[in-house]
Amino acid sequence: MNDTRPTPRRRLTSALAAATLVAGGTLAGAAGGVITAPTASAQAFQYADAPMLWTVAHGPACAGWVTASTVVAEKMPGETRLVVTGNFFGLSWNPPQQCWSTVKVHWHNVDNDRRGYWEARAAGAVGVAPTEVGSVHLDTGPGRVVLSVGTDLPHLPVTHEVTAY
Repeated sequence: MNDTRPTPRRRLTSALAAATLVAGGTLAGAAGGVITAPTASAQAFQYADAPMLWTVAHGPACAGWVTASTVVAEKMPGETRLVVTGNFFGLSWNPPQQCWSTVKVHWHNVDNDRRGYWEARAAGAVGVAPTEVGSVHLDTGPGRVVLSVGTDLPHLPVTHEVTAY
């Protein structure tokens, strides 16, 4: 069973995802996952972490995990915001560069049959802020979206489902 308890890394990822919406002129409510705009009524907002993806990373002795987080909101109809971060330990090929992995995401909206693929490089060290964060707005359309997350090296794949507005 995958551990999905809040960790300092997940709290940081949550804060980064929420900050992107705040920068758009909204204020995130701390309780209940609600966003309110200064001149608008409350809008629905959902944040979720996929299970941790354990993987080998690039470097002579690197491994760790990738965290994929999603945000959907009424303010972003038909879009799913995806943020991926890497937390690796070991020896990189080029110190002080951190270990890294290419994160690959295949998504499928099961309600409208839209599909897509996205990848990004994620780098970071355990206990340190990530040095490379992947972030994208996926044009999934409204409905149930299944994301299959993996990497370019041996890993334990994860699946994550979210409902876009």
